Amino acid sequence: MSFGPSDNWKANIGKCDDSNQNSSAPDKIADYATWNVGVMMLEAGTWYDNIQIVFYSQYPEASNWFAENPNDPNHGDWIIDYFQWKLDACNSFCDPNNYDCDPCSGGELDSKIDGEDGPVDNPAFVDAMCIDYPEMNYYLANAEAEAQKFEPILDKTFMHMEMGFDFTLLPHQDYYFWTGKGTYGKKQFDYTRLTSDIGPCN
Repeated sequence: MSFGPSDNWKANIGKCDDSNQNSSAPDKIADYATWNVGVMMLEAGTWYDNIQIVFYSQYPEASNWFAENPNDPNHGDWIIDYFQWKLDACNSFCDPNNYDCDPCSGGELDSKIDGEDGPVDNPAFVDAMCIDYPEMNYYLANAEAEAQKFEPILDKTFMHMEMGFDFTLLPHQDYYFWTGKGTYGKKQFDYTRLTSDIGPCN
C-alpha cells in the first residue's frame, strides 16, 4: 500500500483540507507500515510470544529516527528534512519578557507573520504541518525500513507499529515531532494447531 493524491494529511490531526479529524499523517503511516511489512494475518498453526516493544526515537540503535535527510533538496523548509517528521518553530510576535514566549533565534520556522490586522499564520508553517502524499510515501518508506531494521537486532518478527504527534514547548523554542514504537515477537509454530478437514455437514 502507498499514498495517492487524496492522502494529504496534517502532522497533528485531520486532513490538510480540515476534513477527517479521526486520523492523522502519523496514524496513517503506521497503519500502512503495519499492513506492508507487519503481521496482518496469522498463518495456521502460528502464534507469537516473547513480545517486545521498541520506542524507535529512544532506542540506541534507532539513531535514524530524527537524522537529517542527506537527499533533501531544500533543507530548512521542514519538508522531508529528517528521516521522520520534525519541526522546530518559533514566534517572533511574542513578548520576550513572558516565560512562555518562543522568540526566533535563527534556523527555526516562524509560526506567525505580520498581517494587515496583526499576526497571522505563516503559510510556510501551515505547509510544513501539511504532509502531502509524496512526503507521506517518503516517511512511510523510512518507517518500514526502521521496522525491518530491528528484526535481526532483536531476532524477532515485526508485528505492529504505532506513531503519534507530540511537542515540547520551551521558553525559546517549540519542537513538534512524531514518536514511533514497534511491537515484535518470536514466531512459534505448532502442527497440532493446524485446521483439519472434517468433511461436509450431514
